[in-house]
Amino acid sequence: MVKTASNGASATVIIFPSMARKSKIERFPNRIRELREQAELSLEKLGQLSGIHFSNLAKIETGEREMKDHHMEQLSKALGIAKADLLNPEDGGLTPEERALIDTYRDLPVALRKTFDALRDSHQVFRGSGEVISMIEAESERKRA
Repeated sequence: MVKTASNGASATVIIFPSMARKSKIERFPNRIRELREQAELSLEKLGQLSGIHFSNLAKIETGEREMKDHHMEQLSKALGIAKADLLNPEDGGLTPEERALIDTYRDLPVALRKTFDALRDSHQVFRGSGEVISMIEAESERKRA
């Protein structure tokens, strides 16, 4: 892009993607409004509960202000949720199904956790270029040979 100054001088300016101003949606990876409305809280009430001024909270909700870690800590305590639940799933947050799975796992007795861990470990995909073959397919191939 060529920029021309008021004195007539011009220069070529290269803008790299990391230098470009991020859009609101890129700075808005949170579910605060959704969670606040589910809890039937006003901005003012959530502000009181979290210790974040409601005007700052409104800016965080709309992506005009970045949600910092200390905001996440305050909001998660005020809403009674995990910090990860403030984020959208595509930004590292959990879906309701994933949250239920984690909560269930945490409530399991040790013996059942070990069973779950063994099941999880048996289904890990090995890294590399190899092909993943189900045990049923492998057994069928073995019997045919």
